[in-house]
Amino acid sequence: MRPNGDPGFYPARFTTVLSREKIDSGIWALVVDDDEFPRSIIPRHLLRGTKFEGVFVVENGEEAIACYRENFAKISFITMDYQMPKMTGDVVIKNILEFAAERKYTPYIVGVTSEEDAAILQSMQNAGAQKIFNKPRDYHLIKEHVCLHFPLVGAADHAPST
Repeated sequence: MRPNGDPGFYPARFTTVLSREKIDSGIWALVVDDDEFPRSIIPRHLLRGTKFEGVFVVENGEEAIACYRENFAKISFITMDYQMPKMTGDVVIKNILEFAAERKYTPYIVGVTSEEDAAILQSMQNAGAQKIFNKPRDYHLIKEHVCLHFPLVGAADHAPST
């Protein structure tokens, strides 16, 4: 970690990897979004005030599936956009959860989307997203949700924001 508290950037096969320590340690998150702003802001929210050791950041569904398959034992939490190049978030979620079920391991997945169509939001939940957050106004709520509903990453250590 840099002296100013920002996590360092490390080159990786996937778009970006943000990490507190070395890449092979701890539990990790996966952020999937084709928009650069959420790809930069969500990982910072996840690394500050939680016990995540790192965050994989990818731009599309194909990268998300490849990243998850290669790192499934580390990835416990996933944020998923809906509208992306190559495939939609609900299709990616289904693919990841099918792969995870074969290994008896299920990540916690939340949708993060600007979509307002109820059918689209329902399709993400039907695919396996446990919660849907609105983009861009709910980014801070993702961290609160993680800390309150995903105790593996620091619920006991997190004081709710005021």
